[in-house]
Amino acid sequence: MKTTVDQAVQSKAGKLHEKPVLVLLTDFGSRDGYAGVMKGVVLQFAPHAEMVDLSHEIAPHAIDDASFVLLTSYKYFPKGTLFTVVVDPGVGTERKIIGVQTPDYGFLAPDNGVLGPIFAFEPVYKVYEITEKRLFLSNVSATFHGRDIFAPLSGRYLNGVTFPEMGREGASFHKGGIEHPVIRGDKISGKIIYRDHFGNLISNIFIEDVKRLFKTRPVLIRVGKYQIKDFSETFRSGGGRSLQAYPDSSGFVGFSIFQKNAAEETGLKKGDLVEIF
Repeated sequence: MKTTVDQAVQSKAGKLHEKPVLVLLTDFGSRDGYAGVMKGVVLQFAPHAEMVDLSHEIAPHAIDDASFVLLTSYKYFPKGTLFTVVVDPGVGTERKIIGVQTPDYGFLAPDNGVLGPIFAFEPVYKVYEITEKRLFLSNVSATFHGRDIFAPLSGRYLNGVTFPEMGREGASFHKGGIEHPVIRGDKISGKIIYRDHFGNLISNIFIEDVKRLFKTRPVLIRVGKYQIKDFSETFRSGGGRSLQAYPDSSGFVGFSIFQKNAAEETGLKKGDLVEIF
């Protein structure tokens, strides 16, 4: 039997003996103490918590990058995990903070579209606008909501406080999300949406869509000024001589050059057109 959102809320409140998992995703970087301080506050409320740093190296204010990292990561964590995302260009403004509960996971983030993938790919969820200021730290800075709002809320959630207790359900919210590619006839048109640490470039075209449309037929891939004949199976397949298209582990079509930074070598960047036909 599938777990409903309401059942997930109830079961979470009844499992405080288990070690809860909190996953943090921010643009704080590792040079300053922002991420560490945030974790310190969480531990004040949930000293038994298991915290995982998914990444603190999201480019500053890059909501779309955070969305991509969240989308390609969250399903690999245990059921019951809370994901707290603090990529928050609107910190200190009237933007809302939302909690999203699915049957398997909880998500806490600013209402700026960063949770778009959850709204797009989770068939069942409930959204709550966080309104209970008594659950924040007593002195809230206008520039560090990660420490003063998100951290105590995260700790309280891990310690049994549910989203319905933090605010009200059904508020309007920004759906955001990753733009879908366009499929017309025997052609898929998309774009580059992410550059990883190695300089590999990831598109918004699903490998499964390519397989479904073209089956085993060879394809031509055009990205920027480059044309690539069919896909390589591994990074090494291209031998470092030229740009290659490959099935990225994220499930999307990616582009790389063996042992080189494809983004720097080619000048390709986020937003560049990708066509497969």
